[in-house]
Amino acid sequence: FIPSSVKYVGANAFQNCSSLTIRYEDAEISTKWESSWNSSNCPVVFNYYEEYTDTNGVKYNLYPDGSAIVTGYTGTATELTLSLDGYTVKKIADGAFQNNGTLTKVTFVSGLVEIGANAFSGCYNLVEIVLPEGLEKIGENAFNECQRLTTITATGEASQILRASTVTPIKNFPSTLKQIGFRAFYGCNSLKVVFIPSTLQELRSDAFYGYENLIVYAQ
Repeated sequence: FIPSSVKYVGANAFQNCSSLTIRYEDAEISTKWESSWNSSNCPVVFNYYEEYTDTNGVKYNLYPDGSAIVTGYTGTATELTLSLDGYTVKKIADGAFQNNGTLTKVTFVSGLVEIGANAFSGCYNLVEIVLPEGLEKIGENAFNECQRLTTITATGEASQILRASTVTPIKNFPSTLKQIGFRAFYGCNSLKVVFIPSTLQELRSDAFYGYENLIVYAQ
């Protein structure tokens, strides 16, 4: 944990600490920190406050506005709905569920804006995710190597993807989604069909890399 009172961090301060999660009290680092302070690319949780754990084993911090960021998971459930009593989950932190081997289905609820980098990467038993309207960003490597992932659905009705198409449209991603990050679904080779909404602004490199038979429909 780095408190906001720390005004300077030197180059390579966390060298060879790639498994370390850094929690920082402020929303962004000081301009006085060296640009290479985090050369090992350790996951960083900003706006860190006291960490809590709910009855399902979901770890979270609270923002000043009362919303929450999910930072980790110690539970053993196979299906999980990411809602917290009394709090809106605004973000899933970088690496929060990385390499979890028990989850098969995750349902995200309204209020979620961002799924962080590597949030569910390596979750090799994950089969299904449900995304809410309001989600704007899926970070880089967010679902990287989720090799059993076959179903991505979003809440709300699907719209027709192709004019005069005989394909029945499904809603994979919410209409609010603006960015799918670098290698976000890399290696998820069980996916067969993906519908991309017209509202998507950025589809980063290799977002769906590693598929032999994936069919992509664009609105």
